Amino acid sequence: MKKKIGIALLIVAFFLLILLAFNGAFASVSVKKGTDGGYRIAGYYHKGPYQNIGTAFGKVSQITEKAFGKPSNGGEDCVFPGGEVLGLYFDAPGSKPEDSLLSFASVIYQRPEDSIALRQADPSIVFLSIPQGDAYYCDLKTSGMLSMIIAAMKAYPALGEFAKANPPKDSISHVFEVYRKGYTRFVMRYPKGK
Repeated sequence: MKKKIGIALLIVAFFLLILLAFNGAFASVSVKKGTDGGYRIAGYYHKGPYQNIGTAFGKVSQITEKAFGKPSNGGEDCVFPGGEVLGLYFDAPGSKPEDSLLSFASVIYQRPEDSIALRQADPSIVFLSIPQGDAYYCDLKTSGMLSMIIAAMKAYPALGEFAKANPPKDSISHVFEVYRKGYTRFVMRYPKGK
C-alpha cells in the first residue's frame, strides 16, 4: 500500500512539475533598458487588491465588444483589431493597505474614431495616456491565469533588482503590464531625459 501511495505521489509531483514548467516557473527573466509608453488608453479604475482587477478587465472587455463587436480571435489577448489590454498600477504593494491600492484596467487604442466608439459604448469610460519614456522592461510568455501569476511573481523582483543595480535618473513614474498575444510585457517607466 505504501509503495502505491509513493508511486501516486511521484506521478502527481511529475505532472505538477510539468504544469509549472509549461506556465513559465523555470523560465529566465531578461530585463532590458529601452523606451516604452506612448499609449492612449481607455478603461476603468480599480481600488483594492491587485489580484481582484479582473472585474475591471471584464468591464473593459464588455465595452470593447459593444463598441467593436466580438473579436475574431476570441479568447486571445487582443480585444479588437489593433487593441491590446494594459494594466496600470499606481501603488507599490505593501506601501498602503491592500484595499486602498489603485490600478487601472484598460485597452490601448490608436485611432480617434476608436475613442469615439468607446465613449459611445460607455460615456463613463475614462481616458488616460502614458507618455513615452525610458523604461526597464521584460517580456514573459503568458498563456493563462497561472502563467500570468507566475510571470508577475518573477518579473517584479527582477525589475526591482535591475532598477536597484541601475538606478534611473528620476523616480519610476509608471508601472504597467501590456498583455499581448502569447506574452506579457512588464514595464517600469520613468521620465525620459531626466
